[in-house]
Amino acid sequence: MEKFTNFVRIIEVIMNERLESLDVFRGITIAGMVLVNNPGSWDYVYPALRHASWHGVTPTDLIFPFFLFIVGVAITLSFEKRLSKGDTKTSLSIHIIQRGVTIFLLGEFMSGFPFFNVHSMVSSGQSYWFIGLLLFFSFSYVLCMIVLFYRLFSLAENYFVKKKDLNINLKKIVINFSVFLILIILFPIIFPENGLDTIRIPGVLQRIAVVYVISSFLFLFSNPKSIVYYLIGFLVIYSLFMLLYPVPGYGAGNLSKEGNFSGYLDSILLSGHMWKVSKTWDPEGVFSTLPAISTALFGVLTGKLIKSNKNILEKISSIFVWGCILCVLGVIIDMYIPINKSIWTTSFSIYCAGMALLFLGCSMFVIDVKGYRKLFKPFLVYGMNAITVFFLSGMLARVMMIYKVNYNGEIVNFQNYLYLSIFMPIFGNMGGSLAYAISYVLFWLFIMWILYKKKIFIKV
Repeated sequence: MEKFTNFVRIIEVIMNERLESLDVFRGITIAGMVLVNNPGSWDYVYPALRHASWHGVTPTDLIFPFFLFIVGVAITLSFEKRLSKGDTKTSLSIHIIQRGVTIFLLGEFMSGFPFFNVHSMVSSGQSYWFIGLLLFFSFSYVLCMIVLFYRLFSLAENYFVKKKDLNINLKKIVINFSVFLILIILFPIIFPENGLDTIRIPGVLQRIAVVYVISSFLFLFSNPKSIVYYLIGFLVIYSLFMLLYPVPGYGAGNLSKEGNFSGYLDSILLSGHMWKVSKTWDPEGVFSTLPAISTALFGVLTGKLIKSNKNILEKISSIFVWGCILCVLGVIIDMYIPINKSIWTTSFSIYCAGMALLFLGCSMFVIDVKGYRKLFKPFLVYGMNAITVFFLSGMLARVMMIYKVNYNGEIVNFQNYLYLSIFMPIFGNMGGSLAYAISYVLFWLFIMWILYKKKIFIKV
């Protein structure tokens, strides 16, 4: 009976076009991002929850490439499903551009959000929460308005569309356009005069957007064999420039923070718009996006394997084999080109793809085959609204840093206040910092659980 049940479960997984294990995997990566990005204090963070200082890899370094790998897998699973239902490559291309632009703009908004000129608007000590929330919702409405305009015109082309649907969309567009006008009026007041001159252009969401768009178009207009060529080509081109191009003052093959070619190119293309902490390079820079695309293409090819006619156990076996091969290959290349997340070296891209395959294989076996779903339900909840929770958690963190309070005669931001007054006295410095981060993850789990129960899935 047990064998029959397992057999039925395997058949269900094959027939089901949505892998629950992939959503869980995505949720784990997003929860990891929220955890490592929101410690109680940056002075007290466990080494495993920090990025490697330069060469080398920590568990934290694996989170973002895992997400890009999942993006690649999802591209294959989603687009093949839509193509089979009759969607054209033209309609999918429009969807890709719309989604890519939306995610990129959300990233830019997150980059610019802290740069407020609030002191010209409010007196000292007044709450900044209202201002931050107004900007957040206004910008969200702008994005909705763009999408709704497109949908309205699409509906207008359909002679069988209900008048009710047109009216609903028109009302939403009017509301969104009104809020857009408010944003336009407030923008030059709230943001400082020179804020956009120093705003960081690259970022996590920006990289996701670029990688998603390029990987999606390669999937649509290339065959699997060509994708392999593109994947290898991006890695080879990146490695050749990193090893052979003579950076002024440092020469060729210098992979230091100051002398690597990727950072040198960023300093030219992104002058004044890089991550301020690094100064000489950006972890989501322009040139290092090339191997990041390869990471996603590994996912695209994995999606092809998942959609193949093999049974699920054969698929998992292949995933494990390729995962081991890529991990070993990454370690071998590390002897010549060090594994480095900051500049996304070739060895890092290959090694992380291997680790992602092993993690995906385990997830598929445990969740899709064995059916241990309840234990991983929190991550499924996170995974169903991945971009949403990443964006909102980042925005709330920024709002808390803007809002100032008095703590024992010292003015601190609200996030610091929570850490100092609640978590540190109970758990100590290091433990309190971790406890705050875990609490922040659980807080957003609660919010996302409400959305999940109400079947609200915000597809950005």
